[in-house]
Amino acid sequence: MSNHLDSHWVELMEQGALHVMQVLLGKGHRAFMVGGCVRDRLMNVQVKDIDIATSAAPETVLELFDKVIPTGLQHGTVTVLYKQFSYEVTTFRKENEYVNHRHPKTVQFVDELHEDLLRRDFTINAMALDVDAQLIDPYDGLEDIKRGIIRCVGNAHERFEEDALRMMRAIRFAARFRFRIEDDTWKAALMLAPLMEHIAMERVRTEWELMLQSKEAGLAIQLLADSGMLKRTRNELAYRFVWNERIRIITSWIDQMPIGLGRWGIWAWASELSPGVLRTQLQRMTCSKHQANDIVKSLQAFLEWYEFICNHLHEEDAVKLQWKRGIVKYERVCMCAVLEMIQIFHRMNSESFYGPFSIELLDCSRIEFVISSSKVWDEEVKVTNARELAISGHQVMQILKKTPGPWLSEVINHLIDVTAIGEIPNHLDVLESYIQLTWGESADDGHAH
Repeated sequence: MSNHLDSHWVELMEQGALHVMQVLLGKGHRAFMVGGCVRDRLMNVQVKDIDIATSAAPETVLELFDKVIPTGLQHGTVTVLYKQFSYEVTTFRKENEYVNHRHPKTVQFVDELHEDLLRRDFTINAMALDVDAQLIDPYDGLEDIKRGIIRCVGNAHERFEEDALRMMRAIRFAARFRFRIEDDTWKAALMLAPLMEHIAMERVRTEWELMLQSKEAGLAIQLLADSGMLKRTRNELAYRFVWNERIRIITSWIDQMPIGLGRWGIWAWASELSPGVLRTQLQRMTCSKHQANDIVKSLQAFLEWYEFICNHLHEEDAVKLQWKRGIVKYERVCMCAVLEMIQIFHRMNSESFYGPFSIELLDCSRIEFVISSSKVWDEEVKVTNARELAISGHQVMQILKKTPGPWLSEVINHLIDVTAIGEIPNHLDVLESYIQLTWGESADDGHAH
């Protein structure tokens, strides 16, 4: 969306929220916008969604609106659908006695907004706006925004004891807004880091991904390394994730990378993880099999490509063929991540850098040649798998008059390779002639050459 469309979208969303609030007010209840939407509005950051807190009981909210979803009645939350937007409407509440340093054992509905705001994590998230856009800020969240600090509501030890995930959230917010974590809040996080073992790895992964794919990922990585939190997780996540020279370097550069797979690759390299150890770490992190495969393949592709180019740096044709074969072997998305890693290493040439690339290699025009040519090479690769071949396995067996066997995979993979690198065109008649010429004489041998 353009900025104009973004602002119009937010305006429509806020109009819908005001409508929901006015319906509640019209029935004698109180209602306020709360949390992140208030914070972002005050900081001139685009609001993504709007939450509403109300004195109305959840059963009342269900009765007042036509389109509702009972999202979490036990916690007082009802999702109200109005036009194209959805709003989480939650009854004022306080939370009593947390279980496993994460979830409240009981939720008690209350009459006062201030009590509801007291249960929240940080002062910048503990503000509210009424229907007239008047700010309710009992814990000085606006002042903390002006000062650029992340501070817990009330006692930091108590907030982190209640929900240990708040420690990672403090780092994420500090990185996102380039704020400083207030001294008492940071000291409490360092002291209570062992509580991270109580947090489900799915939630740890979510917070980590939000940090890694943020505009200020470098600062988040630095704070995580300083805190040692990842060493304290339930599955001892990233036990090699320490403040080393490589991590120091990437904190200065990772923000310049596109948000995506390349950032996972640069993190894995900086943490000095082999592909095998990386896969174990991703499993501990509860990444999906598909996501883990892409991340591991990106690291493998980078390490393989680097080793190749060290030995064939000045052989342009060989480098070109290796890149194209990498697209077939690792898929385009992974080679795109490799390119992002190459580009960021190339930009590091002004630093005293010790890593897989030497200063001389970073400065070499051959690396610029790869960066500038890779898009053209990618476009030239028309075939990356058997489905894209103009000939099927069944047709290959008919041409060679053979029954299925391991030989067929060898032939198909060879055809993918020669068509991918452009040695022959992907045309049925050409492939038929090539197959007959290459393997026809071995039809009685029972295997491909």
